[in-house]
Amino acid sequence: MTKVINIASLRKPAAVVIETEDGKKHEMVPATVDTFLENLKDVETLGLDASPIQEAELTIRAIQRAFPTIDRKEIGGWDLDVIKSLYEMIITVNGEVVSQDPEAIKEIEQSGKSAQAA
Repeated sequence: MTKVINIASLRKPAAVVIETEDGKKHEMVPATVDTFLENLKDVETLGLDASPIQEAELTIRAIQRAFPTIDRKEIGGWDLDVIKSLYEMIITVNGEVVSQDPEAIKEIEQSGKSAQAA
């Protein structure tokens, strides 16, 4: 007998919901394979000699992919600490960082390799 699996039944509810200062709630969209690859390509493109501007733009793109209902202009008005925390949370929830060991993450960042290598 053939077993039928409904893909919708495998999907989990949003891992994170952001509530912005205006009271709006924004659900994190689970990373699709394509989104995951886009994020990894962005990281790979940066390499070791990335400028701070390139790194900031990558961070904003990742946040926009994870929370598409948040306007880019709104993200631009947030404190840098908020942006950094959100980015770290996104890559952890989406499985882009396997290790939480600060030394392993530092080594990965310095090598320019994907965080999956941890």
